Amino acid sequence: MEEGFSKEFGGDPKDWQHVKGFGLIDFYEEQRPAEVHWFQNKDVGKVKFKIKEWLK
Repeated sequence: MEEGFSKEFGGDPKDWQHVKGFGLIDFYEEQRPAEVHWFQNKDVGKVKFKIKEWLK
């Protein structure tokens, strides 16, 4: 997985991380809480965001 991100976005393969967080998503003019997942690299930044679960 990490090598694929390095080829697509750059950065060292060992520095890629899968991360999750919680926040409010603006969804059709309504703010809804959600669990969000993404990948990040210290040199590239955050990429490929995905809403994993709506919480409300």
